[in-house]
Amino acid sequence: MNEQPPATGHGADDAGLEPTEAEFEAALRAAEDEAFGAQIVEAMRAQDTQRQGWGRALLVLGFTALLFVATGLLSVAPEELAALVGVIFFHELGHYLGMLAFGYSNVRMFFIPFLGAAVTGRKPHVEGWKAALVSLLGPLPGIVLGAGLAVWEFYEPQPLVRQAAFFLLALNAFNLLPIFPLDGGQFWLHVLFVRSPRSEALFKALTGAALAWAGYAVGAYLIAAIGVFVALSARRAYRLGVLAQDLQSVRGAAEEYPRPAQAAALARAFLAAFEGHPLRAPKDLAVQVRGLWERLHARPPGLTAGLALGGAYAATLMLSLAAGAFFVLGGVYGWRAEMDAGREAYVAGRYEESRAAFEFAARLAERMPAEPIARADAQRGLGKALLKLGRYAEAEVHLRDALKAFEQEAAGEAPLLRMLYAELAEAIGAQGRTEEASEWWAKAGVEEP
Repeated sequence: MNEQPPATGHGADDAGLEPTEAEFEAALRAAEDEAFGAQIVEAMRAQDTQRQGWGRALLVLGFTALLFVATGLLSVAPEELAALVGVIFFHELGHYLGMLAFGYSNVRMFFIPFLGAAVTGRKPHVEGWKAALVSLLGPLPGIVLGAGLAVWEFYEPQPLVRQAAFFLLALNAFNLLPIFPLDGGQFWLHVLFVRSPRSEALFKALTGAALAWAGYAVGAYLIAAIGVFVALSARRAYRLGVLAQDLQSVRGAAEEYPRPAQAAALARAFLAAFEGHPLRAPKDLAVQVRGLWERLHARPPGLTAGLALGGAYAATLMLSLAAGAFFVLGGVYGWRAEMDAGREAYVAGRYEESRAAFEFAARLAERMPAEPIARADAQRGLGKALLKLGRYAEAEVHLRDALKAFEQEAAGEAPLLRMLYAELAEAIGAQGRTEEASEWWAKAGVEEP
């Protein structure tokens, strides 16, 4: 009995197992996308690796700092430049430490000639509240320190402390303004405007235009140019935001790098949206893919965190305004109060109390360089009090200082000058220099006592 071999299944049914032309093309495209995406991811990793290394970071920081100082010496006095560099470094140190505390990688600080300095770092899919807080950690410490120095300088006036307090308050208050790309602008971008492509674009357009106008108005043309660039970038930001919304299907898990297929999908979507884009190599597209990948996983702060951050921003802004007002007006009102106290004590015969008040008023007057007469008034009061206390040599020094300012600023006030001549003659005569004292008595137009 002959047994027939079993059917092998070959024949017409095998045709259904052969891939169709469409399936073959789809598989080919998937393989190409996988290879293309792998190149992009590799380029992203290479870019991150290139930025690593403490030696490279310190070299960049040192070189850019020297370049900043060299260009700054063209328009700023050396002592002011030294204070400015210290203030900028302290400001950026706040950002730097904040990034390290929140786990950022490749954190780098560098100076920018004619502008200031910056800190960069990477943290994939950073929470919005952390990014906002990093933005705030630049101005906040500087404003707190500047307020403290302003109070200290009020009681112990010192030119260097006054300069540092001024730079700390002015630079950090300026950075706190809600204008992109300043710290305040980046803060509100992370807290509010990143939630919608339309709101982000509108925010950048308006604040960029405001920065451009302000820079042009004060003659800071480099700042004006930055404002124009920010305003023009608003349209691109809107298109990228809309594109990220359309690519939610590619989102996937919040990993540091996209998978090759995801990277390829993001790159092809970018090239389709920005038709004619000149940069198509994987290393160029890696930057665009990274931006879209981060946008897909952006996590703005919730309501509670947003309110807390807004409160911190408002408190910092109010502190900067209060400290600035104290810095500008404190010396003026303090000087007036001390002058009144010194005069009252002098009339009452409390000469030591009068001397202390006039001495403090003279130190406060150092904060008012545009008012040399204010300092001269305090010096004259101090000299008169010292005369009554029998400290004639010290009185002479202060009276001469007052006389120099009065002769330059109040030459037409002859009665006041004659009183100063007489007071100076009294101080000189009490030290036994009678001939010199006689000359001053003659200038005062009164008989020598």
